[in-house]
Amino acid sequence: MSKIVWDKLSKEQQAAIRKAAVETVAFQRQKWDAYEIEALQQVKAGGVTVTPVTDFTPYKNAVKQLVAEESPKYAETLKSIDAVRPKK
Repeated sequence: MSKIVWDKLSKEQQAAIRKAAVETVAFQRQKWDAYEIEALQQVKAGGVTVTPVTDFTPYKNAVKQLVAEESPKYAETLKSIDAVRPKK
């Protein structure tokens, strides 16, 4: 929705849209989780060998320097992503 249209909505309408957006997050995540399971089953049924990764440390170490160099360019975007990322 454009800011122009958003600004034309009443405060109550904006609040309703925000509430609906928050409520749909869990629904969307459930649907995505189910889709991933189904997709993985299809890939395996097609004969692909899938190797689960449980230790991401080697991958993180491999890109550590790149992340350090590039992340300042995207500080605001990364901050926004972290703000909505589920907390562990």
